[in-house]
Amino acid sequence: MNGTLLALTGLALVAGYAVHLAFTVLRYRGVPVPLEAGPFAEEALRKGLTGFRVRVGRRNGVRYPERSVYLTRAVYGGRSVYHLAVAVHEVGHALQWRERPEMVRAAQGALTLALGLLVLGFLVGPSPLGAAFLTGGYGLFLASLPLEVDANRRGLEVLPPEWREEARRVMTELVQMADILITTEEDAERVFGVKEESYEKVAERLGKEFRLKAVAVTIRETPSVWRNTWTALAWTPEGIIRGPVFDIEIVDRVGAGDAFAGGFLYGLLTKDVETGVRYGVAIFALKQTNPGDFVWATKEECERLLAGAGLRIVR
Repeated sequence: MNGTLLALTGLALVAGYAVHLAFTVLRYRGVPVPLEAGPFAEEALRKGLTGFRVRVGRRNGVRYPERSVYLTRAVYGGRSVYHLAVAVHEVGHALQWRERPEMVRAAQGALTLALGLLVLGFLVGPSPLGAAFLTGGYGLFLASLPLEVDANRRGLEVLPPEWREEARRVMTELVQMADILITTEEDAERVFGVKEESYEKVAERLGKEFRLKAVAVTIRETPSVWRNTWTALAWTPEGIIRGPVFDIEIVDRVGAGDAFAGGFLYGLLTKDVETGVRYGVAIFALKQTNPGDFVWATKEECERLLAGAGLRIVR
């Protein structure tokens, strides 16, 4: 592929993404939620102890020196999935800054340089030099974003049988581009065909085959319908990390896997894999003590549980 064709391809990708984004925004603006995005962001910042505050501005964004999250007036008072997603996105930057300011500075620098290279690529136009700028810009975007894959067999089970092998092939290719994999022993076998004599061997094989930085495997024992034993482990190139074990009286299991993924990624991004496993297991256990899809526990409750305070939720 010559430089001109590569540049045109890059321009087409950017334009296609812009169109896709516009249609996505229009779609989710029409999905209502029962709360305003602005007050939700304020409460999230308060509970997160970030020191940031929400301000109404001309554009959405975060100004770190001011410790301010800016939302447009439309987003602040909006009551749709779109408005809430924008607010959550900006609050997420403030939470990142609280835990890892050096990471945020590095990511911001990489993204600024990437945007500059993309702009130069547009200005230069279809040419080998334009292609080089666009390639560099896209490369920096990709390099600054760690990828996580949650492998789950349920997606395969709803597909027609003739589509499942293709779905497995696509999932395998996606994992090869990821840094982190979250799965179970059963999903590892059904999705990737990986079966070993122990959970540790499953995680190790997945990590080495896909050259991952970490593999988390959740482990549930079910002595009865209403009472489960729950833990998890993680593989890294340095070895196996095991999480705490909890006996849980089930209220509602729905959403527990997502709760583990959230806790695991939070601990990983703010500290290390071991912290991720501990937070993931604890928040998973707490999730199953409340009804509904979402976990209503706080970070403080998670830490109390890890310190041995039990599954009682404090309100």
